[in-house]
Amino acid sequence: MNSSNEYYNQTFNQLASEFTYKYCNFEDCNFINCNFNEVSFEGTFFSDCSFAECSISLVNTVNTRFSNISFKSCKISGVDFTKVNTFLLKINFNECLLSYCSFSGLKMNQSVFTSCKFQSCDFIDSSLVSADFSNSQFTETIFENTDLSKADFQYASGYSIDPRNNKIKKAVFSMPDALRLLEPLDIIIK
Repeated sequence: MNSSNEYYNQTFNQLASEFTYKYCNFEDCNFINCNFNEVSFEGTFFSDCSFAECSISLVNTVNTRFSNISFKSCKISGVDFTKVNTFLLKINFNECLLSYCSFSGLKMNQSVFTSCKFQSCDFIDSSLVSADFSNSQFTETIFENTDLSKADFQYASGYSIDPRNNKIKKAVFSMPDALRLLEPLDIIIK
């Protein structure tokens, strides 16, 4: 697929691809158990699409747009979401494994990241107002100069968020992991 392709209300099952998708539009499409490792999406628009049980690694997303996209039980690795041209509406991740992904500088308010596992991801200079990270696990994930106002971290674990250089007003945390917010203050709690 290399030029002006439009796909509406289609299901792609077990698609294994090494293609470059240029100037494609996918609307109301479902991708199930597809392999998008090292695929290039250039100038591609995904609207109201869902990805389930897909492998998405080292994908090039230059000038790609996402509008109301959901990922369920996907393995997403090494994706630089900062190259996505635009996130319109919400993006949802549910029960996904996200490793070595960058969301730095993105405005992803009200996005959903429930029951996900994050490993070495970064959210530097991001806006995640009212985002939902509930039940997620974090390992070596960076939140720096990030707006997490009203974000939901209930039952999340392993996060490292310094309240001195992140906005966390009215964010929701649950014990015992909420005590991790005090770690940067170098205080002793007995």
